[in-house]
Amino acid sequence: MQTPYQGRAIINAIYNGIEIIIPAKKDSFVLIFLTLAFVGFLALEFFDPNHVFHSENGRPDADLMLRLTLVAFGIFLAGALWWWYLSGKEVIAFSAGEITIHKEHTLGKAKTYLLNEAYNFRVVKAKAPDPRAIRSGRRRLPKPWNIVNSGTIQFDYGTKMITFGFELDPAEAEYILERLRGKKLIS
Repeated sequence: MQTPYQGRAIINAIYNGIEIIIPAKKDSFVLIFLTLAFVGFLALEFFDPNHVFHSENGRPDADLMLRLTLVAFGIFLAGALWWWYLSGKEVIAFSAGEITIHKEHTLGKAKTYLLNEAYNFRVVKAKAPDPRAIRSGRRRLPKPWNIVNSGTIQFDYGTKMITFGFELDPAEAEYILERLRGKKLIS
């Protein structure tokens, strides 16, 4: 018998509101892929760094320096995404007329929004996957720069659209919104 899915979000009552903690989704395929990519980038970076300083004409080789720069950027992106999947979490606090969204273990800063200016809270349904990707067995890795600016729950704030709940199941996102509406924190 299968047990019902309990969800990833941890909802805590705080002094004057609710705190929602959403740990990063642990995906073993992504962690293994990123570990291999990280090790591969490191091997490329440190394979033979002497070629940078010893070229035929005595000047640094521009192509090799460009490659090493791109590999260093790849190491940074793979490491940042790996760190997020290993220990990242999103903390959303609804309290004192504010919404604070903080994604720990990313480069993004905590952002605070006025609750009376936030409206139209909704859940974004996942897009249907590309049928070609399903047939070929390919999986799409998330873009490391989208961790800070994406999510399943959206709300409007002035003329901007704010999202949170990265890789959250839509049913769990609906449950979170119902809890917030039940506490009269959102309408």
